Amino acid sequence: MKNINTCKKSKTGKRFIFVVLAFAFLFLCFVIYNSFSIFVIMSNSMLPTLKSKSSVFESDWIIVENLSVLFTSPERGEIIVFEKNNEQQEQIQIIKRIAGLGGEEIEIETGILLVNGEQTSEISKTIQKKYENGGVFQQNCKLKIKPHSYMVLGDNSHYSEDSRYYGSINEDSIQGVAIGVIWPPWRIGKL
Repeated sequence: MKNINTCKKSKTGKRFIFVVLAFAFLFLCFVIYNSFSIFVIMSNSMLPTLKSKSSVFESDWIIVENLSVLFTSPERGEIIVFEKNNEQQEQIQIIKRIAGLGGEEIEIETGILLVNGEQTSEISKTIQKKYENGGVFQQNCKLKIKPHSYMVLGDNSHYSEDSRYYGSINEDSIQGVAIGVIWPPWRIGKL
């Protein structure tokens, strides 16, 4: 009799472990599916003016992390994917780099990006180097960014329709932060 009970307990224990592992696997799949997405670059607006590992090219596939924007705000210099209405009032996804944060006044004057009237070292390191193609932006502009909004710019300012044209974007429209290129294989890497 002792052998039969031991055998039943062993089968029950294995079944329990299997069910727990199956639920853990399904939960992990759910989290990954809802935390990451893939975005294909469809325009030249992010074509780098300085070719570097941290830039994206047309037709690149990038991985976008969607979860962090629910808990924290993206930072200046990060590449984000957001939704915007096009001319036909259809929702489209766009990728751009954050240049200005809510409450700031951003000015582009003679090719220099200024935050609240000052050129900061932070901007020089993360943003300005992306716009050194001839030292000028396509056009000068001045934008007071509303709270909970961002100014975004394409890395290729000569071919980018961005906040210089349509103003700041609301933080609710942000889908996620681009974290890396996953296709083509020779461009795989972190942004």
